[in-house]
Amino acid sequence: MNSVLQQPIKFIGLFLDDTREPTDVYSDTSIQWTIVRTVDDAIKFILDNKDKVDFISLDNDLGLDIQEGYHLVLWMIETNTWPNFSPVVHSRNVVRNQYMKDIISRYGPYNGEKYALPNNERPA
Repeated sequence: MNSVLQQPIKFIGLFLDDTREPTDVYSDTSIQWTIVRTVDDAIKFILDNKDKVDFISLDNDLGLDIQEGYHLVLWMIETNTWPNFSPVVHSRNVVRNQYMKDIISRYGPYNGEKYALPNNERPA
């Protein structure tokens, strides 16, 4: 009997943060992260990869005089454009972190389900 080696499943992830890398926040290697530093770049990636983006991990504070991560959440709500699984917020801004989680839960298409990355990993 021939055995076929299967590659681990790689999910497509979008990581929005101005300074950190996905490995600063997550240890899971089953996600192929694309790192973006601005909301505009995040929107472009989402539109270019429609229906293929599995995860989005969000920071809020992206720098002075630049749109913040919550603007991406507002855009997702306004356009009804969402990743395959509920976005995860890794922002250290406690107030905005909770705000983004609340509006994702309220307006996202996930029926209020809370979601962690594979292996139930949470942001560090």
